[in-house]
Parts: sequence; C-alpha cells; structure tokens
Amino acid sequence: MITCPHCGNKELEGALFCKECGSQLLIETNGLGTTETGMRSKPDQFQINQQPEYSSEFSYSPSSDALITLYVVDHNAYIPIMEEGEVILGRSSEGQSMIPDIDLRKFKAFQSGVSRMHAAIRLFRNQILISDLGSSNGTSVNDTKLEPYSPHPLKNGDTITLGRMRIEVITKDKQV
Repeated sequence: MITCPHCGNKELEGALFCKECGSQLLIETNGLGTTETGMRSKPDQFQINQQPEYSSEFSYSPSSDALITLYVVDHNAYIPIMEEGEVILGRSSEGQSMIPDIDLRKFKAFQSGVSRMHAAIRLFRNQILISDLGSSNGTSVNDTKLEPYSPHPLKNGDTITLGRMRIEVITKDKQV
C-alpha cells in the first residue's frame, strides 16, 4: 500500500493519484531496494519541462493562435491551448489541494461527472495525446472508453467525453 503524504489515505501500489484528496503520488527507489512515497506534479508518461500556456477564460470563438482548441459542446465555449506541454482537465472544489490546469467547474462539471483530476492532454512534437487519470466516470474518445493512464492519440474533430461532458478537439491547421 502507498500512503498519501498529504492526507494519509492508503492507495494500492502503482496508484498515481490519491482518490481522497487528488494529490499525485510518486514512488521512488531509494537505492536500497525499497520504495518511498512522495507527492509530485505530473505522471511519468507526461513529464516534460514546461506547462503549456492556456487561457483560464473561455471564449465563444476559436483562437487562431492556439495549437489546439477545446470546444465544450453543451456550453458553446472554446478553451485555447497555446503551447506544447501537458494540461490537466478537471474541476476544482472547495478545500482541494491540487487544482487542474483547466478547471471545467464553470461548465457544470460536477453534474456531468467530471473528476477533480480527470484527464491529461499532452501536446509535444506535433502529437496530441490524452490519458484518463483514473477518473470515477471515465474518459472516452469518439465513444471508445480509454484505459486509465494509457495515452491515446487525438486528432482534429475527435470528441472527448469526460463523464458526460463532451469536448471537441480543434487543431491549429483546422482553426478559423
């Protein structure tokens, strides 16, 4: 078992996130053949040097400067992602220790079944990947449910479903 250093919750070996507080966990070998648990900011498969720039505000039209734009279908809103890197999609709640990079709370995320730390999108070297972060209600791409922590490629026009929230992917070469 892994103990979350933030809240003390016990998680199964291999867990990357604490289900109680949402903190991301790290298992490191200490050189003596044993492991130590700590907090970290990103899962290994997504670790890169910088956080991408994204707009904390949404708009009602896509940005021509964004590498990709996420279109929140039921709210007719666009969220631009401007640089390579990784962003965490989820919803914030009172008392939460870690806040997602893109907070979907204003789009009724709780009612749609979006977890606090639901999915990660990584933009790197002309690739766009999404990975479910062990969310309660799952992540799908074009109605195909993703396995948790297994990166899946995204392309222009794909529909991501977080719980019941639908988000369309618009890539830079397809933006207005």
